[in-house]
Amino acid sequence: MSPLTKAKKDTMLVFSAFRNIVDSEKQKLTVLGLIPGERIMLLNEAKNGYITFVLKGSRIALDYHIAGEIIVNEVNK
Repeated sequence: MSPLTKAKKDTMLVFSAFRNIVDSEKQKLTVLGLIPGERIMLLNEAKNGYITFVLKGSRIALDYHIAGEIIVNEVNK
């Protein structure tokens, strides 16, 4: 388990948990479908302070600090 900010580009990941994210941000991400067990694909590493990933067919960009509080596991191929 590691933060989303440590994942490599074009890697399939499974969301595990939130760490220190305020409830309002956590709720927004949950409404978008970021729930434990959900697969995401990291599109790019931190550029301009943002990380972009695909969740259920939608591209989502998060601030680097928020992305650092999202815990993921790499999918074993």
